[in-house]
Amino acid sequence: MLIRSSNLCQLGISTNYKIVKERLIMRYLKIGAIVLIFSMIFSPSAAQRLQIDSLKTLISPQKDSLQVFIFNELSWYYKNIDVDSSELYARQAIALAKSINDQALLAKSFNSLGNAKQAAGKYDSALIFLNESIAISTALGDSLKTGATLNNIGINYDERGDYVLSLEAYFKALRIADATADINLKADILSNIGVVYKKQKQYDKVLEYYQSALELYKKINSPFGETVTAGNIGSVLLQTGDYKKSITYSLLAKKGYEALGYSRYIPYTLGNMALAYDSLHQIEKAERFYIDAYEQHSKFDNMYEMAYVCKNLAFFYLRNDQSVNALTYARKAIDLAKNVGAKEILRDCYYAMARVNNKLNLHEQAYIFQQKYISLNDSLIEQGRIKTIFELQTKYETEKKEKQIALQNSQLSENKIQLQRTYLVIAALVIVVTLIMVIFALMRSRLKRKQQLTENEKQLAVREAFIDATLQSQEAERKRVAQDLHDGMGQLITELRFLIGNITPTSTQQDRVTIVETGERVLNDMHKEVRAVAFNLMPQTLIQSGLVPALREMALRIQERQPLKVEVSSFDMDKRLTDVQEISLYRMVQEWTNNIIKYSGATKIIINLVRNEDDLSLTVEDDGAGFDSSKLEHSKGHGWKNILSRAGLIKATVDVDSSPARRGTSLLVSVPVQAAVEVENTR
Repeated sequence: MLIRSSNLCQLGISTNYKIVKERLIMRYLKIGAIVLIFSMIFSPSAAQRLQIDSLKTLISPQKDSLQVFIFNELSWYYKNIDVDSSELYARQAIALAKSINDQALLAKSFNSLGNAKQAAGKYDSALIFLNESIAISTALGDSLKTGATLNNIGINYDERGDYVLSLEAYFKALRIADATADINLKADILSNIGVVYKKQKQYDKVLEYYQSALELYKKINSPFGETVTAGNIGSVLLQTGDYKKSITYSLLAKKGYEALGYSRYIPYTLGNMALAYDSLHQIEKAERFYIDAYEQHSKFDNMYEMAYVCKNLAFFYLRNDQSVNALTYARKAIDLAKNVGAKEILRDCYYAMARVNNKLNLHEQAYIFQQKYISLNDSLIEQGRIKTIFELQTKYETEKKEKQIALQNSQLSENKIQLQRTYLVIAALVIVVTLIMVIFALMRSRLKRKQQLTENEKQLAVREAFIDATLQSQEAERKRVAQDLHDGMGQLITELRFLIGNITPTSTQQDRVTIVETGERVLNDMHKEVRAVAFNLMPQTLIQSGLVPALREMALRIQERQPLKVEVSSFDMDKRLTDVQEISLYRMVQEWTNNIIKYSGATKIIINLVRNEDDLSLTVEDDGAGFDSSKLEHSKGHGWKNILSRAGLIKATVDVDSSPARRGTSLLVSVPVQAAVEVENTR
């Protein structure tokens, strides 16, 4: 799990707080000097505790800016260790700021209360107070404080799963950071933008933003920023599969938070290490870190992270065949996710519940949760929302370039007198530039035509490859049938002919009875051989009963020949598909299962079909060795080409989820069925 950075007033950094009067600064600087000496002797966390105790000694009944400042500093400190105390100090700061009618301090105090609510996972309440802070800061013209609060609003929307609104707030804050040249704020925002892009699986962009943030944190000597970034890099490495390196970075972050005294952030690193050990199949360590992370998040009532860890535990126990534990944690995660509005976690929990109930043979409940998962997942991956996310970045970059152009235009205006003396040169340059543009346009047009021709050739090559794969498949099928007939039927016919040839006029009655009985056995073997050949050509079950019964018959045949368990399940498959759809899907499953048997070393295959209103989803999962799915694109074999050819015939999309770093592979096929001919009453 990632930690977001907020640009808050940190102890030992904010002694130049402009709103506080001269006497406040002098008194607080004395405290800072004491803390500096203490930190040299002991540790930063001990020094920070000393500074907190020193601040508490300054609390008095006097109503002035000093007291508001102290309450805000205490609220910031307790946000990381005790959210109830953090909220209490923030509310005291608000009440006091109102009583002395100090709008700048009131804005800061609303920001503190918003952050305290956010730390407790109360996002709706947090947003109300953060917007109050922005309204006051905007009215005062304090852009820096507005940018800091926008950054916190971005965190709020991010944790709720509203990524469009999150990035919109972040880029607004980034514009302010650029305009005010505030390095600390910019570093925080860059780190937080990286968090959003991580959720979009744009890992190159994530590492780019984190690297930029890390350089800025080092520049301003921010141990907290460097620690957060190290933890976030560890989280990204989880996604790229570098689990050992991820554990190293997570341990660095854990030690950093312990040194800073931020115990609230430690369970984030524990959760990341649990995921890494889980991926490395170190079961006992993974379980211990998961539970430790959940218990430590519970101490701070951090419901969002509690839901996230519970979801991970549910899948952990599901993978390790502990269905009861998986069900328990999935239910906990659903309740917590609903409370905080965490849509992504809720979606994943629905999927976990569907799988657990299916394992427990509670198929009705499994179907209900499967439908909930599909519905919520569709709403989260709308293409328009993803497009808007990247448009926000483009808008920011465009505005930045426009400012640069405006600066250049200003410089051109200052040199206007000199440019007037060189009109002739400029005219010549314009002509040259025009010619260059014309030449460039012609070259570009030619390049486009060349690219179009290349694209057409590629499409033609793909079609030829599909045709070749189909022909090769047909030819291989003919050879197989011929071989089966030659090896099986041919030998049986020869044996029968030999038996008949042994019947002579001098044969005894007993010899003739023996020959007839043997011939009857040979005829039975011939019948079985003919049925086997006919099944391989076209299963009668597929023609007469449909896809699901045919797949179940295939599963039984595989289990008779192989030490392999094959399960077939379906939802809402009462209606038949078209002949082309059923045959194509059957052959795709047949081709893929043959590949599993040959290469994966799997012990179990699960085939699942789910029919929705407009499409049908087919998944084939196994527990065998994983592989690099990108290599399928360059495969020289005909199996994968046959699958793609069948998919193209029924306009299906095919995706493979596998990795050499883990066991298990999934084939995902989605088929549009809205145009299928209803054949239920015609067969």
